[in-house]
Amino acid sequence: MILFYSQGVIDMTLFNKASQVLLVSDINKSKDYYYEKLGFTINGQFVERGRVSFLLKEIDNKNLIRPNHTINGYMESYLWVDDVDMVYEELKARGALVEEPIVRDYGMKDFLVYDVDGYRFCIGGPKNNN
Repeated sequence: MILFYSQGVIDMTLFNKASQVLLVSDINKSKDYYYEKLGFTINGQFVERGRVSFLLKEIDNKNLIRPNHTINGYMESYLWVDDVDMVYEELKARGALVEEPIVRDYGMKDFLVYDVDGYRFCIGGPKNNN
């Protein structure tokens, strides 16, 4: 058990999971993509796969949908996996929009995958595990 220490008090409350909120243009289209192309399960407005979870929120003002890479060049999230090549091949076979895996000079292998609103996720892990 991990204990968090804050202001002289030991807090034994543990966080189990975080869900990133993604603003989407069409919730049904997004759910279909995450289910069919990315292999996520659907639980209400949440899409989940393993310990990764996103909360999809449809928004009327489409100008508020601004994937990070359109603002600062970064992805929304880095998703750690045990076998990068296996996940890449699975998502590619499902028809997901993916870029080829790259081996990084800092010891990681990863690839980018996009959703229907342009959100970009990096999927990867240590290159020696692949």
